[in-house]
Amino acid sequence: MTSGTLSPEQITRRAKSNLAFALACLPKERRRDMISFYAFCRVVDDIADATDVGEEEKEKELTHWKQCVDEGKPPGHPVLDEVVLLPAKYGFPRA
Repeated sequence: MTSGTLSPEQITRRAKSNLAFALACLPKERRRDMISFYAFCRVVDDIADATDVGEEEKEKELTHWKQCVDEGKPPGHPVLDEVVLLPAKYGFPRA
């Protein structure tokens, strides 16, 4: 259901979003962080919109992603590993 082990860049490219062009003007590190955040949003949106799985499975997977973010612990997923570090890096609340 999720994007497996695709990198944030691969997810962003696959989405064919104009956002990638807008982010091109950012410094490299900030651009990378924004691409990671976009990929996170894309993945959880894809989970919620999936039509090939039941609501219970979607809720289970979304709960897992939420717990990873809440705990701030990289779980070994290319997108989550980067996203869970952003609140501390930029000083915004994890919630």
